[in-house]
Amino acid sequence: MGIGGSSRNDGVNFLSDNYTATFIMDKDNNYKIKTSKNIVKSSKFSDFMCKIPFIKSLYKLFSSDRIVVITIAILVLLDILSIGERRVSHSSIVMRIAYAVILLTLLGTMIYVIKKILIRAKRTRSFHGAEHKVIHAYDKKMELTLENVRGCPRIAKRCGTNLVVFLLPIYFILEFVISYSSLQFIISFMLAYEIFDMKKGHELPIIKLFYKFGYFCQEKLFTTEPDDAQLLAAIATMERLLELENRNIYSQKAIEHI
Repeated sequence: MGIGGSSRNDGVNFLSDNYTATFIMDKDNNYKIKTSKNIVKSSKFSDFMCKIPFIKSLYKLFSSDRIVVITIAILVLLDILSIGERRVSHSSIVMRIAYAVILLTLLGTMIYVIKKILIRAKRTRSFHGAEHKVIHAYDKKMELTLENVRGCPRIAKRCGTNLVVFLLPIYFILEFVISYSSLQFIISFMLAYEIFDMKKGHELPIIKLFYKFGYFCQEKLFTTEPDDAQLLAAIATMERLLELENRNIYSQKAIEHI
């Protein structure tokens, strides 16, 4: 069973085929583990879409990753504004003022979001490290004890950081070919995901260099060593997820014998 994860400012998420478990801690250090059942899509349709080269990246992108979808939406808006800028330069003073207000609003929103990210970055990086350690222990079939998890690495091959490392140089090259940022991003994402999804891609010499850079970024920029409380939080969340999955397996077996 494949399990993925992500980090938050106040905890971690772990995602399996059927369930999602989320650890949440408030300002008073009170915590809870919230669980939910995933919306299971038609397996035949999903399997079909995930087998089509390049299309599978867009299918997974638009069905799961809200942050990247929001990024594309912003790029589309910027493209529209870019087109508008060329037209506004020949328009009335009212149109120019309206265009300036839109740009300032967009700029203010981006500054606000960046500020929020920077404030939360330190705790998110620690929980990011805890998430990687727990998934590594699970993948290696280790017992999820504090001692075992603490000794696991906090870098991961399937981390989205590596995908971004592939995406950026492709995006830069397409800058000389494609005029629209949103289209550049979508094509870059499709190409980068194909490299990222290669089963033995990390063994190829050139791609291996990109992975090494991705690992460096994970270790130095996007994760920090978590404390024991964060590790225990991640362990408890993973155990809760596995408990739900095991219960689901037992229920399915019971139904089969009816």
